[in-house]
Amino acid sequence: MALDLANQDRARYGLSRLRPNALLSRAAQMHAEDMLRRNYFSHYSPEGKAASERFAMVGGRGGAAENLLMLKDSSLVGAKIGYDRLAFFQRGWMGSPGHRKNLLDRRYGQFGFGIAKSGSRIYAVQLFSFSN
Repeated sequence: MALDLANQDRARYGLSRLRPNALLSRAAQMHAEDMLRRNYFSHYSPEGKAASERFAMVGGRGGAAENLLMLKDSSLVGAKIGYDRLAFFQRGWMGSPGHRKNLLDRRYGQFGFGIAKSGSRIYAVQLFSFSN
């Protein structure tokens, strides 16, 4: 779903579709879970690791760009994360100049997504990398 939403926005601007990349998704999921578990929100882990380094740690090559989202909302308690919530996240990223730049960068061809939720907190991570 997250990839479909990103590709819908790219299509509106005549850009090529992003392809799923399992290593990007693994790195994104690990970062979302780490931020949730250790209660931080940053493009850098507490140890100073950035997106490209996290991607390389799982076997990826070529660097990565990252969009992050953190939400605290009591309506999340016990709720499943479905299409409507993911579309809300995507609209937020598209409304932010820096996040939008990553989403619409024609150099990127690969996409990964991770999401972690506990109680009222949710962390979502989009990762982008160059085409191979």
